[in-house]
Amino acid sequence: MGFLEQLLTAGIDVVLVGFEERHTFIQANAGVVISAIHRVIQERQGGEPLIVGGVSMGGIITRYALAEMEDQRQDHQTATYLSWDSPHNGAWIPLILQQMAYFFEALPAKPGKVKEAELIRSPAAQQLLYAWIPDAKYEGPVATSSELRTQFLAELRDLGQFPQRPRKLGVANGTGNGTGRDLPAGAEVFKRQVPLIVYAQANFQPDGGTRKPIGEMRAVGQVRRGFTSYVPGLDGTPGGTLGSFGKIAGALGADIPEKYKFSCFVPSVSAVALDYDPAKWDVDPYEKVEAADEKSALDEFKCDSENTEHSQVTKPLVDWIVERIVR
Repeated sequence: MGFLEQLLTAGIDVVLVGFEERHTFIQANAGVVISAIHRVIQERQGGEPLIVGGVSMGGIITRYALAEMEDQRQDHQTATYLSWDSPHNGAWIPLILQQMAYFFEALPAKPGKVKEAELIRSPAAQQLLYAWIPDAKYEGPVATSSELRTQFLAELRDLGQFPQRPRKLGVANGTGNGTGRDLPAGAEVFKRQVPLIVYAQANFQPDGGTRKPIGEMRAVGQVRRGFTSYVPGLDGTPGGTLGSFGKIAGALGADIPEKYKFSCFVPSVSAVALDYDPAKWDVDPYEKVEAADEKSALDEFKCDSENTEHSQVTKPLVDWIVERIVR
C-alpha cells in the first residue's frame, strides 16, 4: 500500500497543492498555500487540526506560509508541520555542472525542453541553493552571490525561521550516521571530446582549498577552466541524491562510471534543519545527526537507512511518519 493510500485508509484526507509556476519566488507560492489552507478550513467537516507540509521545495514553501500566517495573526489551525527531504539550510548542485549549463546553453535543445541554465537562473533555484553562480565565468563567493537568497534568508529570520505553533517533523533521504557515498573530492567524473567542436571535463567538488580546479569546457573557440575557493566537497556527503552528473554526461555523450552518476543534492544536515548558518555553512556535512534532535529546529526527524534518491518514498521514512500522524 502506498503512502497516500495508508493515510486515506487511516481516515486522513489528503489535499495536494500544485503550482502553475514551480520555479518562481517561494514567497509567491507560499501565497498559494495560504489560500489553500484557508479553503480547507472553510470546507472541512469538523474541527480536526491540519497537517501541512511538503516534499523538497514544498516543505520550504509550507514552512514559509505557516510562519507568515502566524506573523500576520492568521489562524492556520495546523497541529503538525512535515517536511520531506527539504533543503532547510540549502541544496547543492555541483558548481562545475552549473558552469557547464551556462557555457553550453547555446547548443540546440529538444523542442519544448527547458534548458538547465534557465532552471538554475530561476528565482526558486537562487533562493534554495547554498552555492549558486550567475554565469560560466563567475569565480567569486558562491554562498552570497544571489541577492534573492540573501533576502529570503533575512525574511525567514524576521518570521522566526519556522512556524512556532505546530509540532515540526521532518524526514531526510540521506543517512544520519555520517555515512556518505564514495565520491572522491576533486576526482575526475567524466571527460568528453569531439575534435574541433566540444570538450568537457568535470571533477567532483574539491574539499576547500584555494583556486582548486573543478573542470574545463571548450566550444566554438571559447575555453573556460573552472576554479573554486573555500567551497566544501559536498558531492559525496550524506544526503538525498540527484543524478546530475549522469544527466549532464548523457547530454554530452560522455562515458561516466555508474556510481558517479548520482551525487548529494540535499545534505542530511540541511534536511534535518541542523542549527548552523545557512550562508556560511559552518558545519561538518558528515556530522552524525541521527541522535542530534536537540541541535535541530525540528521537534523530531528521521533519516533514511541509506542515501536514497531525493524525495524517494522509502519504507523507513513512511513507517516513521505514519506512526507519528496516524492515531
